[in-house]
Amino acid sequence: LGRIFQMLERERIGQDTVVLFTADHGDMLSSHGRWDKQIWYEESINVPFVLRYPRRVPAGLLSGTVVNVVDILPTLAGLAGIRRPDSAQGGNVLGQARGAEAALIANYMPFARQAFDYPEWRGVRTATHTYVETRGGPLELFDNQRDPYQLDNLAGRAALSALQARLAARLRDLLAATGDRFEPREAY
Repeated sequence: LGRIFQMLERERIGQDTVVLFTADHGDMLSSHGRWDKQIWYEESINVPFVLRYPRRVPAGLLSGTVVNVVDILPTLAGLAGIRRPDSAQGGNVLGQARGAEAALIANYMPFARQAFDYPEWRGVRTATHTYVETRGGPLELFDNQRDPYQLDNLAGRAALSALQARLAARLRDLLAATGDRFEPREAY
């Protein structure tokens, strides 16, 4: 990235060039005893989102906004000064047009060999928590601020029932908004 930024400045186009660095997924690499990528833990779902556009984005800006892949198109459209297409999901993370700070996390490839090691799942990642359900109900709940390595599963704890209910409701909203019927793997 440094060499790209140097070249943009050398060519005097750095102020007018949007650079976005991200990835499609992380990988477990033995964390939680797993080697795959289709799972809800931070090592798999937390990827970089580095955006540089000096004309519109202040240098060094750090945001606690939860960004999802569906936010890329609306964000780039916003930077270009054009309206987000009606067919696009997500929001412009720079314009704070996202509503609630939450991202749907899911495994939409339940037929890969390693995916059979765990049940079908959907979840929600907020700025502070990760909540995951299987088709049978709640599976895991983590406080990502107090437990960044996600070692203490809080799902089902009476003291956190209101939080769990809020996250479950947010998950239902996100599933409905995306038309995800959370079908059994055989349906896909």
